[in-house]
Amino acid sequence: MISTTARSAHMPPGPRGRPLLGNLPDMQRKGMLQFYSDLWRDYGDTVHVKMGPLHQFLLTQPEHVHHVLATNASNYCKGIGFKKLGLALGNGLFISEGELWQSQRRLLQPPFTARGITQFAETMVASTEDMLARWDAARSA
Repeated sequence: MISTTARSAHMPPGPRGRPLLGNLPDMQRKGMLQFYSDLWRDYGDTVHVKMGPLHQFLLTQPEHVHHVLATNASNYCKGIGFKKLGLALGNGLFISEGELWQSQRRLLQPPFTARGITQFAETMVASTEDMLARWDAARSA
């Protein structure tokens, strides 16, 4: 989901929304997951949504997400909501942008390669088996 305050003559399809509030009441009434699932079903793979004064864009196709997050990341900002989260979470990978984000990502990337994940495979399998055993025990009780 991308947020912006900019307006464009070429917006993707989306619900009209209410004056001032946009689609916020709909999202609160339906819940976030149902709201965005309905948008995808009703309007397609790229959807424009108004949330109060902000314009958001729902992207559901991997190539569209890659275009925004990887190929052209410098053309997009995370938006005002992320800036507010930064007050509570600090300026880590989730909140940061630009060169700071790139340097943080480079530091965290090695464990997420095939070699890095393989080192944790046995631990992940054992943890999953333990969790499933606890679920079975709880279900049987």
